[in-house]
Amino acid sequence: MLHTYAAALPDALNCSARDVILPVVPMFHVNAWGLPYIACMVGAKLVFPGPALDGKSLYELLEAEQVTLLAFRLSGKACLVMLRKPASDSRA
Repeated sequence: MLHTYAAALPDALNCSARDVILPVVPMFHVNAWGLPYIACMVGAKLVFPGPALDGKSLYELLEAEQVTLLAFRLSGKACLVMLRKPASDSRA
């Protein structure tokens, strides 16, 4: 519970009800870093990727759901997926 409170603080992840959170990390790995608990506490929308973890599917999900917080294990392939198209800031 303390981890959830701390992660929701402005100096940590700064999550709020305006956020859309997409954890692309295994739920068995520290319960996706506590993101489901944080989303529940602050009222954020929580999106799960399901079995489609390829770059194209994840990118389409990011765009469709307007994800504001993405958590994943950084790899070379993930970096390439993110660099293919510049992000558009819809909150500006």
